[in-house]
Amino acid sequence: MLRHPYMPAAYQTTRYEIFTRLNKRGFRVDSQPLSNAIQDTKAKIRQAQSLAEIPPFTAIAVEYGKLLSTGILKAFIKGYDASRQRRIRKNSIDIKELVAFDWNLDNVAAVAAFSREAFIMAGVQTEELRQALFEEAKKVFASGGTYLDWANSFDMHGFEPENPYHLRTNYDTAANAAYAAGQWQQIEEYKLYFPYLRYVTMRDEKVRDEHWAMDGLIYPVDDPFWDSYTPPNGWNCRCSVEQLLEGELPDDYAPMEPDTPVRVDPMFKNNPGKSKALYSAALDAIETNWKEAGLPPWTDYPAAAADLINTDGMSYEELIELYANILADQYVIDVNKMPVALLAKKAQKFAENYKLPDIRGRFRYLNCIRDAIQNPYELWLNPDNKRLYYIKKYDKNVVLIVEIGRNNQLEYFNVLLQRDTKLDNEEYVKTGVLLYKK
Repeated sequence: MLRHPYMPAAYQTTRYEIFTRLNKRGFRVDSQPLSNAIQDTKAKIRQAQSLAEIPPFTAIAVEYGKLLSTGILKAFIKGYDASRQRRIRKNSIDIKELVAFDWNLDNVAAVAAFSREAFIMAGVQTEELRQALFEEAKKVFASGGTYLDWANSFDMHGFEPENPYHLRTNYDTAANAAYAAGQWQQIEEYKLYFPYLRYVTMRDEKVRDEHWAMDGLIYPVDDPFWDSYTPPNGWNCRCSVEQLLEGELPDDYAPMEPDTPVRVDPMFKNNPGKSKALYSAALDAIETNWKEAGLPPWTDYPAAAADLINTDGMSYEELIELYANILADQYVIDVNKMPVALLAKKAQKFAENYKLPDIRGRFRYLNCIRDAIQNPYELWLNPDNKRLYYIKKYDKNVVLIVEIGRNNQLEYFNVLLQRDTKLDNEEYVKTGVLLYKK
C-alpha cells in the first residue's frame, strides 16, 4: 500500500513516543514488585519437595494486576490529555498528577472498569501459568524424573523477569486500549469541532496486513465503523486515530472502504471508550479466599489507631450533614492509585436504612473511610457484582469494610466487631479476586 500524501509524518513520531518511551519506561519501573513476587515464588518452588507443597500464585496475580492497572491509569490520562491538547505531555506521570487530574464520574467509571478487568485477566493468566507448570512437571515424572529435576530446570513462560515477553505484551495491549478510551472521551467532547477521525498505523514493517488495509480511512466520529475498529485491533497493536477538522479533509475526500476485507482479532473488535472494556470477550474470574491466598485471620492483624468522632446526642439531621461534609464530593486515590468518588448524596441513602442509635455508633468511624481506602489491610473484588471491599482493622476490636460500586463510587460502609464470624466466613467479603494485601 502506498503512503497517503495527506498523512502527517509528525503524528507518527508522536505515536512512536507513546508506545516506546511511555510503555517501555513505565513497564521497567512498574514491574519491579511483580518481578520480586515471581522470584520469591520461584524460590519457594525450588525449596518445595512436591507439587502439593507449591504455594498459590496469589502474590504474582496481585502484583500482575497492579502492573496492568498502573499502565492503564497512566495511558488513560495520556490519551485524554493528548486528544484534548493534540500533543504529548511530559513522559512521566506521578502520584501528584493522578491527584491533580481532572477526574469526573465518567472517567472514574472507565478506569474502574479497566482496572477490574485487568485484575481478572491477571488472575486467569497466572492460573494458566500455574497449570502449565504442573503439566510440565507431570511429564518429567512420567519419564522417570524427580521433582527436583523439574524444579531445577523449569521456566515461567514469559513471566521471567529477564525476558518478560508475555507480561510486556499484556501491559502494552492494556495500556493501548486505555489510551484509546481516554482519547475517546475527548473525541466525543470535541466532535463538534473535530467531526472526523482518521485511522493511523505506524507505517513500518511490523504493521499487519489487515491493519494496513485500514490505514488512512476517514469516517465521521459517529460512524458505526469506530464501534468495531477503534484501535487497538490485536495484541501489540500500535494503531491509533487522529481527529480532523472539517477543513483538514483531503480535497478529494469521499467515503472510503478498506482495500481488503477487515479481519481483526474478535477479542479486540471493540471500542474501549464506549464499552468501557479492554477486550470484547468477557473472562471468567479465578476466585480465591483468605485461607487459600495464605492471608492471616483478623486476630493476627495489628489494630490501627482510629480517629473517632463523638456522635453522642447528635440528631438525625446533624448526622446526615456530618456524613455529607466528610464525603464532600471528593475523589480519593486508593492503595492501587485508582480514583474513588465519595459523593455527598450517599449520606442520605445510607442513613435512611438505619435507626438513630446505630447511625451514631457507625458514624463515629466516618473519618476512617478515607484511610481504609488509601491504606487497607486487604482489598477484594467480587467478580459477580464488580464491587470492591476495602477492609481494615482498628482499635476497640473493630473492622471497617468500605464497599465501592462498579463505577468506583462509595456505596456503603460497615463496622463489625472482630469476633463477628462474618469476617472470616469464606462467603462474605474476604473472597473473590484479591487486589491488595498488606
